[in-house]
Amino acid sequence: MDKTLQRIIRLTQKQVDAKSNCYFDQYSFNYTKDLLGEGSFGSVYRGTQGNKFVAIKILNLKFYDNPAYKQALKNEITLMMELQSPNVVRILDALCDQHDNELFLIIEYCEGGDLRHLLSHQPNQRFQESAAIAIISQTIQGLSELLHKNYMHRDIKPDNILLKQNTYKVADFGLAAKIPPKQVLRAQAGTPLYMSPQLLEGKEYSNKCDIWSLGLVLYELLFGRTPWLCRSFDTYLMEIQTKPLQFPYEIEISANVKDFIKRCLKIEEQNRMSWTELLKHPMLQAQGKLKRQATQERLNFTVLEREYLYNIQLICAQHNFQAKDLMKQCGKTHINQEEFQNMLRKIMNQDNDEISKQLFGKFDQSKDGLISAQEFEYLFSEYDFAPIDTLAVQITHELQAIIKIYQISLKQLFEQLDQDKNGFLDQKEFEFLIKKIAPKLSQKNIFEIFKNYDQDNDGKISLKELKFVLQSKNYQKLKIILNKIRETLMKKSVSTNVLFTSIDADQKGYLNFKDFEYFIGKIDKVSRSDVQDLFNLFDEDENGKISLNEFNSLLNL
Repeated sequence: MDKTLQRIIRLTQKQVDAKSNCYFDQYSFNYTKDLLGEGSFGSVYRGTQGNKFVAIKILNLKFYDNPAYKQALKNEITLMMELQSPNVVRILDALCDQHDNELFLIIEYCEGGDLRHLLSHQPNQRFQESAAIAIISQTIQGLSELLHKNYMHRDIKPDNILLKQNTYKVADFGLAAKIPPKQVLRAQAGTPLYMSPQLLEGKEYSNKCDIWSLGLVLYELLFGRTPWLCRSFDTYLMEIQTKPLQFPYEIEISANVKDFIKRCLKIEEQNRMSWTELLKHPMLQAQGKLKRQATQERLNFTVLEREYLYNIQLICAQHNFQAKDLMKQCGKTHINQEEFQNMLRKIMNQDNDEISKQLFGKFDQSKDGLISAQEFEYLFSEYDFAPIDTLAVQITHELQAIIKIYQISLKQLFEQLDQDKNGFLDQKEFEFLIKKIAPKLSQKNIFEIFKNYDQDNDGKISLKELKFVLQSKNYQKLKIILNKIRETLMKKSVSTNVLFTSIDADQKGYLNFKDFEYFIGKIDKVSRSDVQDLFNLFDEDENGKISLNEFNSLLNL
């Protein structure tokens, strides 16, 4: 054992009884009942020391033959014993059982769990702004002590921020590194999703890497997700470099918070704010003094306008276009209404002059009859227009983006997921797909998403239903129309047979697109392409007609 560690680690010998109770020194725990978590090198248990709880981290020392692992362990123990901040999880004691080659680290027990767990139990999986600022403020207070000792944490993420009696504490210092002021490192460390671009690229980096991670964590606390999709090391870096930092339009945040996040998430380190600037930032200075910081003034877009803008953003993501690229294609720095409408017509491959006219009026903030490149880029790049009202919608839009960007065949995806080859996805098969996107979702949340795809409520998802949700531009609105039909039938006690016959005016025995379009038009105002999506969902055998059986099957009444 390292000489430094020998001075701070006491020797002990554990005793284990027939009921799996483990006793050593003044500590005890149960191997079966008290397990809190497991990792590659050991496990963590809730133990007791007299009448108080402690966390007991047990490490198998045979895994620490590697010099790099030994150094990481030494860093973690010495640093956590040295730190005194109330916003840091401390090691209280360290003991070694040489007979079993095990190390016991006695750590503060944080009964509130980690921030990842707390976030998943918030309404809509996100915190209110005031709560998010308080969490980040306490996290920064914990990191400040590291900063004063010339350390960087290098693994800031929700999983490493714990709650104990209303106090948030920074945990897990295994990747912490000591670095003299104004010096840089190159060694890669951390969790890819929260790594700064410099770490992802293997370039030199400074203690500003922790500032990047803080910005990402704050964004996730406010919006329930991170700003860029992370599916692999390389594609994540490309996402950061090509997709602008955008803020979900549907959630308003204060100007100070938005500025804080923007300055944390500058791609180049020289443009990212320093720790001195961060500690003096107005968001932290105002925290606790104001009930609510003023939100940034913004334009109001209708639901239809937001859907339209989101579809443009999806198409641009598929072709790696940015706002400035769209303006460049026009060959001008300012465009008039006709040029703006032509540009949108080319992108969407369809006419919607009414919406594009309304959007022109809103993008033209100077009201000079022209949209400048700056006006267009600010509004188009500043906001993410994806709906964010429910978890199911968030996950679905993330799936839609992945499918569009990588041009995934839904039929092939469905066949891969359909393990028992019965032509349907049950909840377990569907869960495999969702876990790829959001691995820590609860069973309750997965079931909520499953119901969103199961249009006929039969407890399984067909390829048609999967396509309907992932390929329809306005599937949420179409789902509402489906439910309206069901509610009308139930309220008026009308059978689906009677409704079908009334729609099939010339008694053909089936509904063609014209019949169906007329019927939907009486329920709600829907575009022709949306009516086609809904028609295709009913038309199970894809013969261009809706039979009575198909009509009954989807309405499932």
